[in-house]
Amino acid sequence: AYCLMVLFQQQWCMRFTKPGIIIWIFLVMTGLGLFVPGIMRDIAEKKAVTQRNQDNVYGYLATGDSAWIQKQPYRDIPYPDVIRLKSLLDSPIIAGILTPSVNGHNSNSGIGFYTDKSRKNISVVGSMLFFYGIGIFLFNFFRKIIL
Repeated sequence: AYCLMVLFQQQWCMRFTKPGIIIWIFLVMTGLGLFVPGIMRDIAEKKAVTQRNQDNVYGYLATGDSAWIQKQPYRDIPYPDVIRLKSLLDSPIIAGILTPSVNGHNSNSGIGFYTDKSRKNISVVGSMLFFYGIGIFLFNFFRKIIL
């Protein structure tokens, strides 16, 4: 992409650059169209594994019954070593950070930063920064072409 932009700025190859950009965009869009379904399947599988992890950990935290995290397949718990996971979940330091919705034995509200409102604000700001960056890049690119 960068090479095409540099070529686009050279006067002697203008007649080759525009068709090259069109072909490049077509190839990128075709590639995205071919790979997106597989990526979406992988994301759905990762979501299912994550949900099983979360259910098993929440079950252990709610009941204190280690059967929730023991004798589970490796992918159904979020840590490879069951004994270490149990010790981490039983740690009073970590239990103090977890909110009551996660750890029913904790009356503390956690560190209070990661709430639904803050999560929404962080995602909005992150999205805005991404698109501002693209906008600045495109502005500089077209400013060089026009001037």
